[in-house]
Amino acid sequence: MTSSGRSLLGGGLVLASCIAIQGSAAISSSLFDDLGAAAVAGWRQLIGAAVLILLVRPRLQGRDRNQWTWILLLGLAMATMNVAFYSAVAFLPLGVAATLLYLGPFAIAAFGFRRGLHLALPACALIGVLMISRPGSIDSLTGLIVGLISGAALATYTIAGHRLGHKGGTDTLALAVASSAVILSPVSLLTTPHLRSEHAAVLLTAGVIGVACAFWFDFTALQLIGSRAVSVLFALDPVVGAITGALMLGQHLDLVTTLGIIAIVISGAIAAGTQNDSRKPQN
Repeated sequence: MTSSGRSLLGGGLVLASCIAIQGSAAISSSLFDDLGAAAVAGWRQLIGAAVLILLVRPRLQGRDRNQWTWILLLGLAMATMNVAFYSAVAFLPLGVAATLLYLGPFAIAAFGFRRGLHLALPACALIGVLMISRPGSIDSLTGLIVGLISGAALATYTIAGHRLGHKGGTDTLALAVASSAVILSPVSLLTTPHLRSEHAAVLLTAGVIGVACAFWFDFTALQLIGSRAVSVLFALDPVVGAITGALMLGQHLDLVTTLGIIAIVISGAIAAGTQNDSRKPQN
């Protein structure tokens, strides 16, 4: 595949992942009052892990300690990111929560770009992020804190996923998702008595689309274009989150937010076509 083809495919996969994650977050928010954000995150990880294990059938033997360390780190990052992001969605508009989520990979992109146009891309994305989030309008300190935690977890997830992408295929992804489900299982199991039949469809959709599909899209994109390019393209998360919040949750998009979305889309689109050197492993 040509370099431009890899960039185009990688960018498309990241966009698909953003839509899957934000869409599943929107529908999952209807269960927060009944089960709690952490339990909903745990159940969706469990369902996503089951789907990936059935499809991939990962092997357990033949892996060294270093690979298991990265698998467990990726699983821990997934667990932390999901609980923190869902907790942020419980307190903040979806677009704002997604913006805070993006700040982690944005830091990776800003650290990696040091010259010319590359340096301008994360700066443009950051302007858009600030226009969308407008920190002064955030009235929930708890939401802000857990949102920033989700961003740090996404940064860790991006780096660990890139490392594993060079060491193995989707079988390592399946094991990482399974480890995240195990980490969250105590929280999930506590809510078992509260599960009702109407919860099943939402959790199943969130697990299959928001976990199994979304993480596979991310993992493949990391293999194709590298962690720095994916970090910049994760700027689409606030865009998709703001639009999803407006369409599915009735959350209003004002002019400043719309302009911020445009700034992020432009920086992400340019980044998708100019990250030829970002496929190298990051140290």
